Amino acid sequence: MVPKTVLFAALVAFMLAGTAYVAVTSPLPGATSTSVSNTRTSVTTSSSCSTSSGTNETTTTISSSDDNPIVGTFTYSPSSPIKVDSVTATIDQGQNGTQGVVFQVVYTNVGEFPVYVLGGCGSGLSTSIAGSQTVLRRVTGGPLCDCAAIVLTLQTGDNHMATNPGCWSGYDYQLIGHGTVTMNMTLDWSTEEQGLESSNFTTIQAQFTF
Repeated sequence: MVPKTVLFAALVAFMLAGTAYVAVTSPLPGATSTSVSNTRTSVTTSSSCSTSSGTNETTTTISSSDDNPIVGTFTYSPSSPIKVDSVTATIDQGQNGTQGVVFQVVYTNVGEFPVYVLGGCGSGLSTSIAGSQTVLRRVTGGPLCDCAAIVLTLQTGDNHMATNPGCWSGYDYQLIGHGTVTMNMTLDWSTEEQGLESSNFTTIQAQFTF
């Protein structure tokens, strides 16, 4: 007959072994897929906050959008048949921290006859910086887009918006400082549909404060 002390010791050993098994096979608190997912979300949010914080630290950074562009003051010549309605600038926030600038000119045909201009993937607008490049810098190069320009017909009263630079331009503008910059612009147009290569033009001088 087995003594009671031996049976009691065996029972205790069996219970300890079961407890050890449960401790090994039971998942650790928080070590679930949901917890891992939450950890990843936390990292992503932290990265986003860091980026936002980095932007806010640059207190002189100027922002604009297509809905809230920077409006320029301007003069232009001749006054007809092209009437310049507005000249604006939009800032594009680059992924590497740079700020690109694109200019837009809205104009109307106020003459008695149709006017032909470039549209689609192309523009009859060209621009250049007047004076030193302390606020804006022109950067050449970059990939060119493979798309076609089209000829648009503007009847009397029709308006259109031309932009520069674009993917067809071969250059970009980068905002490098703060202050006022003067831009010289040329808007090409023609009174003949097949004569854009020998087109007329409107000269525009515009000032923007960044």
